[in-house]
Amino acid sequence: MKRKFSLWLVLGVSSLLFALPVLEGCGVVAVTGIAAALVVSDRRQAEVILLDRSTQLNSKSIANRTTKGHVEVTVYNGIVLLTGQVPSYANKLRVERVVSHVKNVNKLVSELTVGPDVGVMQRAKDSALTARIKADISQIKNPSSSLVRVVTENSVVYLMGIVTREEAKAVSSRVRVIPGVEKVVEVFQIVSQETADLLDGRYSNKTSKSDNMSL
Repeated sequence: MKRKFSLWLVLGVSSLLFALPVLEGCGVVAVTGIAAALVVSDRRQAEVILLDRSTQLNSKSIANRTTKGHVEVTVYNGIVLLTGQVPSYANKLRVERVVSHVKNVNKLVSELTVGPDVGVMQRAKDSALTARIKADISQIKNPSSSLVRVVTENSVVYLMGIVTREEAKAVSSRVRVIPGVEKVVEVFQIVSQETADLLDGRYSNKTSKSDNMSL
């Protein structure tokens, strides 16, 4: 059985990241906070995960200062996904421009729409749909659901992650038939099976090393 790299995240009242490397070369990063720890499997390197989080916070802050609309920012492996609603086309272009210049943004995918905010009720429905999708794809053996980031905006589902074509097809096909999903947009980074195996093996080796060391 493949074992993937573990990243311990401690989520607290103050959710801004403060990372502390615990063991050199073991691939485990402790992020301090107040609440309980979660283990996340991921094909990204530890530093990339933390960098994505920082980029997401910076991009979100800049986007909010640029528009009176509702903009959500999701970052995965340097790819920035913008979703939400803005009041005008000019405002849409302005948000896209300023976010594209944020440090460590490698690619910008804008799915912003021009129009009124969908509102709290629709966002609540989107959150519930995201939870349902995550629960559903957790039943898929390959890829692991932890490798897929799910974003829902106004019943449109965006899928992110580093996956093979076969993995992307398996997830997308399953999500498309879930009640409430109006459209599926793939924002995957497609890699070969060989590359996926190398990434999985790298994290497996790092995890094995950490398991064999006493803290």
